[in-house]
Amino acid sequence: MSIHKPFHHLLSPYKNDKTGLILKNRVVLAPMTRCQSDDHQVPSDNMHHFYRKRGGCGLLVTEATCVTPHANAYLNTPGIYSKDQIIAWRSIAQAVQDEGAKFFMQLWHVGMRGHSQYSNGTLPLSPSGIKPLRKLVPDLKLPYEPPKIMDTTDFTDVKNSFCQATHNAIHQANFDGIELHVASGCLLDSFLHHTTNKRTDQYGGTPENMSRFLLELINELIPIAGPNKIAVRISPVPSKQIITESEADQEIFSFLLKQLNLLNLAYIHASSDNDSQHRSTFLSTKVTTFVRNNYNGTLIGGGNYSIHEAETALKNKEFELAYFGRLLIANPNLIDLLNQNDLSGLKKFDSSMIANSP
Repeated sequence: MSIHKPFHHLLSPYKNDKTGLILKNRVVLAPMTRCQSDDHQVPSDNMHHFYRKRGGCGLLVTEATCVTPHANAYLNTPGIYSKDQIIAWRSIAQAVQDEGAKFFMQLWHVGMRGHSQYSNGTLPLSPSGIKPLRKLVPDLKLPYEPPKIMDTTDFTDVKNSFCQATHNAIHQANFDGIELHVASGCLLDSFLHHTTNKRTDQYGGTPENMSRFLLELINELIPIAGPNKIAVRISPVPSKQIITESEADQEIFSFLLKQLNLLNLAYIHASSDNDSQHRSTFLSTKVTTFVRNNYNGTLIGGGNYSIHEAETALKNKEFELAYFGRLLIANPNLIDLLNQNDLSGLKKFDSSMIANSP
């Protein structure tokens, strides 16, 4: 008779025969912006150390990485568009993979959350020229600017930037796949909300049209990345400081998720600040429950879960993989502690660890 460890589900291997995703355990390092690259957006030794130390996880996802110099929202976030960036990322990817983990790069274009000071005077882009709800750009302490409404040239340029970044990440830096950042009010996310997408052309107005840009992009990326190497981080519930909620958005995300079922993605990463508390006036279920009800592939869930809550959720098949953020910043040895069934050594997170992780 086999004896299950207390954290059997978190520690058990995962395999999806349909997509070929194979992981040594079900713990995922969440993407977290730590602002540790140099002034040219080249990953630093700090970042190399950070990711390598957390190679005990089954899957690691990088912090949001810029597909172009114009895609930035913070100082000292990394990019994947220059030779030096690719070389640095390749070394980090090799170190992580040597630990037996899979490594996906999260790609983003921040859209309306950007500022011209990040991009040599170029205004940020958005579907409809709408600014974030938050008043000031965090690093710059300057007011957000009215973004440029995207035109045909902008659509082409953004797609080309993601295509090149995907090629650079997978075929040059040797990542196992890429994760598109489609949450937190970033460019791709802003197409999916009625309060930020007021377009009346083929990219606005209906769930089909509002999902069109993302689906077009994914279909262009699949042949570049190869089969089953594209993933999506998504949240039907918008960030309160960035986008005004609209109940009508649920229809968009329901349509989109059903379309993503057809694309054989590596996984969907359900983003939520606190998945255990749904917003009763907007979404009648947890974010992960809503995604699960509309998507049948590999699902990564989390959002302020304790270790025991994540173990229970995996046991109940609420999602297949569990992500942790601050817990893994404070405890790079989390997998060892789970294997030892000894949580007494868990360190509490404090903000100083963001830049100076153990």
